[in-house]
Amino acid sequence: MCKKRRYFIKTKTPYSVLFFSLMLLFAFPERTEAQITNVLDDTENRLNTAVIERDFDTLWAMRNHSDTGISYRASMALIHADPVHSEWIFQQVIRSKSVRDWILLSHTDLNSNLLTELQQLSSEEQISPELACEVFYRKGDKQSLSFLLDDYEKRTAGERCAMALGGLMARVDASDDDVHRLLDLFEQSSNPEVRRNLLYGFYRSGQNRPQPGDGIHMRMQDLFLHHTKTNAISRIDEYFVRALGSDGVRIAIDGRLSEDLTSHVQFAVELARGTAWANSQEELLFFTETLIQHPNRHVQIELMESLKSSDNFSSEILSTLENHLNPETDHPEILLSYLDLLKLLGNDISKYIGSLQVISNENPYLLNRVYNLIQNMMDQNEFRDLLLGDLNAEGITSYRATEALGGLLDSDSLNDESRGIIKQEVLNQIFEQNRSVLSNAAQIFKKIDLTEGEIVSLNELYRNEYKTPDSGFAMELYTLFSEVNAQNYSELPEPVKKPFRKPDMNLLTELGDQPVWILETNRGEIRVRLYPQEAPFTVSSVVNLTNSGFYDDVAFHRVVKNHVIQGGDFDRRDGYGGPAYRIPTEPSIETFSRGKIGIASSGPDTEGSQFFITHTWRPHLDGLYTIFGEVIQGMEVVDRIQIGDKVISAELE
Repeated sequence: MCKKRRYFIKTKTPYSVLFFSLMLLFAFPERTEAQITNVLDDTENRLNTAVIERDFDTLWAMRNHSDTGISYRASMALIHADPVHSEWIFQQVIRSKSVRDWILLSHTDLNSNLLTELQQLSSEEQISPELACEVFYRKGDKQSLSFLLDDYEKRTAGERCAMALGGLMARVDASDDDVHRLLDLFEQSSNPEVRRNLLYGFYRSGQNRPQPGDGIHMRMQDLFLHHTKTNAISRIDEYFVRALGSDGVRIAIDGRLSEDLTSHVQFAVELARGTAWANSQEELLFFTETLIQHPNRHVQIELMESLKSSDNFSSEILSTLENHLNPETDHPEILLSYLDLLKLLGNDISKYIGSLQVISNENPYLLNRVYNLIQNMMDQNEFRDLLLGDLNAEGITSYRATEALGGLLDSDSLNDESRGIIKQEVLNQIFEQNRSVLSNAAQIFKKIDLTEGEIVSLNELYRNEYKTPDSGFAMELYTLFSEVNAQNYSELPEPVKKPFRKPDMNLLTELGDQPVWILETNRGEIRVRLYPQEAPFTVSSVVNLTNSGFYDDVAFHRVVKNHVIQGGDFDRRDGYGGPAYRIPTEPSIETFSRGKIGIASSGPDTEGSQFFITHTWRPHLDGLYTIFGEVIQGMEVVDRIQIGDKVISAELE
């Protein structure tokens, strides 16, 4: 039967294709197979157009389509569709048992009256508590917290209601009694996901974290001690550490074997981050001696970064670091963190200027840190000229140099001549259409006023560019005008946005249901199973860029420890570039668990080529970013990736 239709069937066997096609033949016996294919092609096109246009009415109708793939995509696309009256959506969804409909409602603005009605319906068991909790997680208020605590105790509720409680703890003021009741639920549950979700709020924000010495703090210490004796390391450990501060770090280090910490890199990163909370020099030294021996560089670097903010840091602790590290031969970030600590203690670091120049050349993604260290080693004019020279390099070097020049302008000792030179060089780069300079130019021109003639010249430059659909330069220049409140800004025509790229359905069909994307990096191989059914716009784009070689030799420009690694900027290579088109956000019913791969964006429907891989579970990203695959092999490589590391080559298996 027609292989192309395989794309829409959620089951994983070719027999489902035959079954679906036979259904259509029985439904339309007078139609040929080619005609049926055309019907489905028309449906695909209509759905893709509705997604791009965020056509609520069409998407709402298609969410009940007989094809599960069409139905799924239409339902999830509604999250970012043009809003309609929230009460209308509410009345439609409360009659539904579809999780997808309730996810939509959870992304809809709801007033307190609707939340109260939802509580009443849930209390009367007219709707499932787990469905209602989908909404309470994102939209609940203090009243919702009290209701859930009462309701949870009356009947057994599951993981989603535990997540709702955890989410509410992250954003509403809870009483001590509320927190104790939540901890009661934690003790009563044997489900690790429920226990994790209940504690999530303590990790996500400091809203309701206990204060050292109070009753809640002491109770959580006891719970954590018991947990370390009876359970393997999990996200629960991280949540306890974040909630308990230095006491949590100490309990974890005392209660976990060193080999356990070695195999759980992200937990060790969390411990390293918590060393700054140490209450004494002795305790800080204990934390440092334990964690500096971890084999993963992320843990060592996070430890050193944490030491910078500790009031108990001393030369003795620095000596401990030196006993275990060779900063000049280890990773550049190790050296930079070490030099920051030397500088903090008042030591002269000028002898390292040669090493810093090497880092500048080999890993420009670290230039912001290099500039911070060498600024005081140079005469002000010498440092200014260094930055001006780097403006011409384009990419991340230009971006970091402009950023540093903005900081230099804050210096009261910088004379008017230097300020004029900086302004002129930045303007020269803008007229040469250096987008990496333009992205940071606002912080220059907020400190040095543009003349009327300069504004006129920039206006002319903009008017020559703004009609080009793929002109990122015009968009950024327009943004610059708005940020510096340039004269006549309100009279400028808005730039033409990048066009949307529709998915290549033939290409997706050829890929099959579970294509594998292979990223060969300088740290090892990462294998990703892609989701063409759930995210066809994204997968089609990624595959096309991969086949054209765009991802080859592209750096991971952003690494946030125990959060994500991010790469894919083949365009500008400064973390702000992408293709000449955009793709829409494709929300998923799945959650951003460890190893999920998503597309970076600056808001709905602004996605391009940049992707990120999660180090750990990140539920606050759900529904806001596209999940287009998951790592099936190589997470240990993901854990080793550091800023400036590269994808050597990308290919499809």
